[in-house]
Amino acid sequence: MSKEAGSPTTESLASPGSENSQQLPTRKSTYAKVYNFFGFNKAYNFPLWVIFAGAMLGFSLSRLQDFNYDELFAINIAPGYMYYFHAGAYRVGMILHLAGSLPASILLVLQFTPAIRRRYITFHRINGYVILLLYFISNAAACIVLRHNHSGNRIAAQSAEAFLVIATTIGMSLAWWNIRRLQIDQHRAWMLRTMFYMGTIVTSRILTSIASKIVTRMGDYYMVWSCDELDFLYKEYGLGEIPDMYSQCFSPNGTLYNRVVVNAARLPTAPERAGASSTVPFGAMLWISIILHLIGVEIYLGLTPRESERLRRISYERQLEAGFPNPGSAGKSRIIAPVDVVVLALRGPREQQKREYRLENQQRAGGRAPGGDGDAAALPPECRGRRHRGPELKRLAADLEAVDLRIRRLG
Repeated sequence: MSKEAGSPTTESLASPGSENSQQLPTRKSTYAKVYNFFGFNKAYNFPLWVIFAGAMLGFSLSRLQDFNYDELFAINIAPGYMYYFHAGAYRVGMILHLAGSLPASILLVLQFTPAIRRRYITFHRINGYVILLLYFISNAAACIVLRHNHSGNRIAAQSAEAFLVIATTIGMSLAWWNIRRLQIDQHRAWMLRTMFYMGTIVTSRILTSIASKIVTRMGDYYMVWSCDELDFLYKEYGLGEIPDMYSQCFSPNGTLYNRVVVNAARLPTAPERAGASSTVPFGAMLWISIILHLIGVEIYLGLTPRESERLRRISYERQLEAGFPNPGSAGKSRIIAPVDVVVLALRGPREQQKREYRLENQQRAGGRAPGGDGDAAALPPECRGRRHRGPELKRLAADLEAVDLRIRRLG
C-alpha cells in the first residue's frame, strides 16, 4: 500500500489548533525582532517607549509648522494671544522658545533609543550636550514669554510655567552632573524625569481641549478682555469693528481700564469667546498635567529597580577605576520624592524591620551579603558571597546605613 493511499499525511493529521500554535511562535519572534531592532531587551519597555517617546516625537514634528510664525502659528494659537506675541520682546521670546524646544524634543527621543545609545556613544554624548543647550535657551525664552498677562489673571498658568522651567532646569543639571561623576543610574533617573516634565505640554493640550468643551457646555465661566485686545483680534480675523455687545469700549469713560467681560464658549462667530474657553481652564489643566507626570515618572522608576541596580553596579566599577571617592555613590545622592514617602508609609514598620535585619546580618558577616534582592543587590559583584573588608565595602555599608536611617526617619 502506498503512502498516498493508505497512510495519512502530516497535513491530514494537523488540526486547526496545531496550525495556530505553529504560528504563535512566529508572531512572538517577529515582535521580538522589532523591539530588539531598537535595542530593547525587555518586551514591556518597547510599548512604553512607543507611547511616551512617540507622543513627544509626534507632537514636536506636528508643531514644526509653527516656525511659519506670522501665518500658521498665528492661526493655531488660541485667539487673543497674538496681541502679545505679534511684536516686541514677547515675539522674540516665543520664537526662541520654539527654536529651542522643538528640535530638542526631537533629538531627545534619539537619546532614549537603546540601539543608538549603545552603538553610537560619541553621537549620544554630543547629542546630549546639544539638547542641554537648546533646552536652556528654550527655558530662558519661556521666562520672557510667561510674563504676559492675558485676561489680567494668569497666576495659575504663570506659576505652573515657572515651575516647569525650574524643574526641567534642575533635572537637566543633575543629569549632567551625575554623568560627569559616572553615576549612570542617577543620570538615567534624572533624564527620565526631565523628559516626563517636558511632556507635560502634550498632556495639558489634551486636557485643555476637553475642558474647553466642558466650559462651553456649562456656560457660566467668564474672563476679562481689554478693548485693545478685542480690537486687535477682530482686525486679525478680518471681522471688522468690535460688536455692539461690548458697548463699554465705545464710551469715552467706560469700564475701568477699558476692559469688558467675555463669556467662555466655543463659537465660530465669536473668536474672543472661543479664546476665553481655552484660556480659562488652561492654568488648572497645566497643574493637573504636572502632577500626573510627576507621579507617573516616579512610579515607572519604582517599577524598574533592577535596571537601576544594574547601572549602579556599572557606576561602581567605573568610578572605582577612575579613582572617585565613595564609588557607587560618587554622583548626586538620590532625592527621596513625595511618592517614595507614600510608598514607605504603606509598607509600614514590618518592611523597616526587614531592612534592619538584613543590614545587621550584613555587618555581622563582615560584608557577606544576606539572601534576598534588597541591600545585597546594591553591592558590587566582587563583594558578594565572600568576606571583603576593603575600604570600598566600608563606604558602601555607610551609604546603605545612611539611606536606611533616612527611610526610618521618613517612616
